[in-house]
Amino acid sequence: MLWNSRAIAGQDLQKLTKIGLLQSLPGTNGGYRLARDANRITALEVIRAIDGPIILTACFTAHGECDQSEKMHRSRAVAQSS
Repeated sequence: MLWNSRAIAGQDLQKLTKIGLLQSLPGTNGGYRLARDANRITALEVIRAIDGPIILTACFTAHGECDQSEKMHRSRAVAQSS
């Protein structure tokens, strides 16, 4: 299974490089580095690059559900009916 995990990680690194979040550095001492400042990269960009588009089905805050929850439930119902 270790090989499989490495293969998946390699695929994810390639996806992140393809959309411009990472730069690939060739050579014996090569690897990957961020293509732009970390403060300008969102978690959503990374998730979309690796997993593709996502549909949120609920949102929560420290105080419970957010004011967008009902809108997300309607969007999910439309997506599932398609």
